[in-house]
Amino acid sequence: MGSELPKEPPKELSFWVLFWIAFAVIALWAGTGFLLYDATSETPIWGERGTFGDMFGSINALFSGLAFSGLIFTVLLQRQELQMQRHELRLQREEIVESRKELAGQRMQLEAQSDTFSRQSFESTFFSLLSVMQNLAGHDQKSVHDAIYNAWDAACWHRDSTGGSENLIDCIECMEAGVEEKATFIFPAYLDCLGCILKHIASAEIGDKSFYASLLRSQTTEVQRIAVFYSVANSPFHTETKALIERFGFFKGINPKNLFSIEHRFAYNEMAYV
Repeated sequence: MGSELPKEPPKELSFWVLFWIAFAVIALWAGTGFLLYDATSETPIWGERGTFGDMFGSINALFSGLAFSGLIFTVLLQRQELQMQRHELRLQREEIVESRKELAGQRMQLEAQSDTFSRQSFESTFFSLLSVMQNLAGHDQKSVHDAIYNAWDAACWHRDSTGGSENLIDCIECMEAGVEEKATFIFPAYLDCLGCILKHIASAEIGDKSFYASLLRSQTTEVQRIAVFYSVANSPFHTETKALIERFGFFKGINPKNLFSIEHRFAYNEMAYV
């Protein structure tokens, strides 16, 4: 087993350590002077001792050169260390860039998954509502047709008896009377379901709402759309449905000649037919 690392940090060097080191250096320097000075000699021999000391000049030059070499080596080490630090920083920067790319890819993947989930949730509700509307239409198909024809006959009778044209309000009233007589409560439920589907399409966070609007339109007959036309045209209870019908062109492809009057088409703006 290796030696355990100390749990406490190492103690800081005391000022007295520096003091005693400096004292030792000064003592050695002072002692050198006493060693070189010969107090017992009557004639100082400083010249000889100076010549003897000059012998160590080359050693001083050697140590100075070694010290300079050490300084150069230290500078080179620092330069190498700086290069390594720059290299590490570059690697870290590249790693950060790759991490950002990976995060961006994950974000795109999450957004795609979220879009897929949102679309699946939207389509599940959409087709469920569409199935309910088709069941209502299938249950009341003949009644709605009868209501349309009864309203048509009533409008024509009103026109012939008064000598006027097919007034929109009169036609709407005839339509409502015919629906109440033939379709009972089924057709109002059909209208409510149609309005819910249009609202569901309008509120969905999808990019191709017109596709689902056209899919909804394809599941209705022209007779059903004519019934919707007159039931919604002037109804205060279906103002939002009317706006969505115009927004999504629910009456696209309808033949104006099949209306009680061609002039009635102006009850909706042009967007309802395109």
